[in-house]
Amino acid sequence: MAFYWRVVLRPYPRQCLAILLFMVVGALLDAVTIGLAIPLIDAIVAPQRLVDSQVGAMAAHALKAMGVLPTVHTVSFALLGLTSLLFMLCSASRVLNQCFTAAIAVRLRRRVKTAMFEKFLRAGYEPVSRRARGAIVNDINAPGESFGGAITQLGAFLTGIVTSAVMVALLLCLSWWATLLIGV
Repeated sequence: MAFYWRVVLRPYPRQCLAILLFMVVGALLDAVTIGLAIPLIDAIVAPQRLVDSQVGAMAAHALKAMGVLPTVHTVSFALLGLTSLLFMLCSASRVLNQCFTAAIAVRLRRRVKTAMFEKFLRAGYEPVSRRARGAIVNDINAPGESFGGAITQLGAFLTGIVTSAVMVALLLCLSWWATLLIGV
């Protein structure tokens, strides 16, 4: 953890906060999208239950405020449109999260490769001349590539943890006993 603090968090605090923000926003939008999908599926099975549900009632009220007659079909269509919009926003948040994570990984990779190349340039001629060019290039490139890959994988891992935590919280809110039954 000290390595990540020294190499990633301290030099790039704004980018790390943006990554964290995009992780949380993406996870929350994912949960809301799934939460809206449940009334939509219920509307397919039993259309009259959509108007009786709390989400359906809020959508009908919003449609009334916009001057649209809230029938079962218009409420379903509005919820489907809202779900699609939230899904696109969630996807955009995930792309931005990956973009910022990759940008930090590329900067770190570049810094490590530059440092390794400078060490190579300051090395004595004898030890360097005994090695093949491919081995020297590998010694310069491999650590930077490893660090960049580690940062990218850590970002994906943390995103998965945040998303899983929000999804478990959503499942517990929807039905705590079913979530525990499935988890066991």
